[in-house]
Amino acid sequence: MRLSCKSVYGRNQPIKKKTVFHTVHYHVYSGLLVPLPHIRFEQQKRESLMNILREIQTALMSDDTHIGHILLKMRFVAAQLGSDLLADWVKHELEGYPRDISVPDYRRISVTYTGTFSGPFGSGINNAPLPSHLIKKFAGPQWLTHEERQSISSLYEMYENTKKNKDGFFQIDATNLILLLQGKIYEGYACNSVTGKVSTSQVFNILFLVRSRLLDLT
Repeated sequence: MRLSCKSVYGRNQPIKKKTVFHTVHYHVYSGLLVPLPHIRFEQQKRESLMNILREIQTALMSDDTHIGHILLKMRFVAAQLGSDLLADWVKHELEGYPRDISVPDYRRISVTYTGTFSGPFGSGINNAPLPSHLIKKFAGPQWLTHEERQSISSLYEMYENTKKNKDGFFQIDATNLILLLQGKIYEGYACNSVTGKVSTSQVFNILFLVRSRLLDLT
């Protein structure tokens, strides 16, 4: 039975069905038979990532680009690549390292200490250097190394501030050392305060090594 309809000329005309074929091209990609549009998308994605990596390389070679901005671009790259390891490292450098996360070796920096002591008859010793072997003996070896957990932006700001002040170091909290060292450094002298110091060059070294690692990754 053939379907028909009346044409504009008044005669019955058979209905002609048109069959439309959609052509999909396939190509062997990474050992798989993949539709060509998908391959083009992957190629565009790869080209986009390569452009971003080139931008990162250019920024790393310039002293004017803030390291935080470069890390943001690398965070995007890590998400596109699906690399959790890279994404976690970039996240912690941008936001800081939580207490339950181990810091990289380049963020473990040495600390020196000075103390203020008071003795009998109004005597006292101010800003006396405290030998590292005494710190290790009475307080423990963990006090000789500081784990720097602040974000890279905070470290950058800290470095810039100490550079302007020309102090050459920044201080860390060492109040808990007072009790641990009490009566053990100078006989007959009370420990009133302890100051921990980290050199500015060590902070700069963290910033430098982060940039160096980013360059290696690109």
